[in-house]
Amino acid sequence: STRGTLRTDVVPGAIRELMPTSFDPDSLYNARIFQAYVDFLLARYPQVDVAEVFRHAGFTRAQISDEGHWFSQSQANLFHEKVMSLTRNPHIALEAGRYSASPRSMGMLRRYLLSLAGPAAVFGMHQRVARTHFSRAVQLTSKRISKRRIDIEVTPDPGIKYQHYQCENTIG
Repeated sequence: STRGTLRTDVVPGAIRELMPTSFDPDSLYNARIFQAYVDFLLARYPQVDVAEVFRHAGFTRAQISDEGHWFSQSQANLFHEKVMSLTRNPHIALEAGRYSASPRSMGMLRRYLLSLAGPAAVFGMHQRVARTHFSRAVQLTSKRISKRRIDIEVTPDPGIKYQHYQCENTIG
């Protein structure tokens, strides 16, 4: 299988030697997902002790800040379990997903792309970058169904036990 194989032919030789040629199949979810979640918690649930959530899930602040770091399904589950417990909100994943798509959470680049390209084009680009920047556990496809509607389908890869809270976060 070529899943996870890195193209090394486009990288200078000195750097190529430092780069991994594949990734750990247990490293499925990028730190960007959890950083957005933390931003949401700080904005909407400031009473939540984020350090406690990190300890429970086995995260460090450095890992969350590192956009090249990936977490396992069990770490994601532990993270969500603790966040749900501390907020006492069974729909926290849905709210966090909505927040991450809001203008408050959007970075400058996302706002710029959206202003130039429009939602349909951005969602089209998203399906190409989602796997390399957010989740290695799912396939994302989008299809324009009308002038103002886009159908987005997220399909877990075989063997991935995508949890209900992850569906809610994605829907958000």
